Amino acid sequence: MRRTDHAQPDPKDHKPFSTAMPPGRLRRLMLAAGVAVLFLTAAANGCEDGSEPGTGTGTEEASGGAPYSAPNSSPQEASRTPAETSEPPETSEVETSEAETSEPETSEAETSESPEPSETNEEPSEETDTEDFFSQFSSFEPVTQSGTGDSVIDLPAPQGIITASHNGSSNFALSVLDSGNAMSELPINVIGSYEGTTAYGMDELSEDAAALEIVADGDWEITVAPVTDAPEFSDSQAAQGDGVYLYTGGPATWALSHDGESNFAIVYVSDSLFGSELLVNEIGPYEGTVAVTSGPGVVIVIADGEWSLSPS
Repeated sequence: MRRTDHAQPDPKDHKPFSTAMPPGRLRRLMLAAGVAVLFLTAAANGCEDGSEPGTGTGTEEASGGAPYSAPNSSPQEASRTPAETSEPPETSEVETSEAETSEPETSEAETSESPEPSETNEEPSEETDTEDFFSQFSSFEPVTQSGTGDSVIDLPAPQGIITASHNGSSNFALSVLDSGNAMSELPINVIGSYEGTTAYGMDELSEDAAALEIVADGDWEITVAPVTDAPEFSDSQAAQGDGVYLYTGGPATWALSHDGESNFAIVYVSDSLFGSELLVNEIGPYEGTVAVTSGPGVVIVIADGEWSLSPS
């Protein structure tokens, strides 16, 4: 039999209506609010970097939530955009490299313009040495005088070369006198006729040459000229009688010969010696070999016959 009466609830069991929210729903709302805060923060940062609000990274679109943040990191660190952590623009690196490379180019240019010190340490040339050597001899216009018999003439300089001729048959002598009329040299002393060239004032004893005393029995002619007017001495030389030559070669060995009957002598004057060097001093015929130092120098030959010189 169906029972139609219903049991009435006990007023003691009735619970009053509560407005409190269940704990699970409260947690979900708090989580949603946190997500909204993160999203708004990311959007604000995107606006500062020039991006449109509401746009996110590919990770946010795929996951539909806030960007991944590392443990113990704050929401601000997690929401940083790549623009904030990117490296400095490439343009600044190019400008920096150009500024750095410009300095070496300037220093190289300055270095190339600086003079080289090898120019101040160059040795004097042979041409300069030759000019310096011959510049110590007096320079003057040649003087020519003629006469007969004994005479005395003035010398135009303390050193020079004398070219003389005599057609007598007796003694012909030329003596160099100083300012006190004392004889300092006897450059020519022969018997009979004479024709040749000799030098005077080539050593310290003749620095005060002032006059030339002539002893002759015939006609004579004398020309006094600077030492530098003498001819150049060649590698092979041949002549007769006295002669004066300028030597500008290097050290050499000379083979000499003489077929005369009287004195045969060769005097060599150079900067490498203190005064004159007597290479040969013989009477009559001669054959031999002598060594000479490098020029510049002056070669004075005294001979009464034919002589020759050639490299040995």
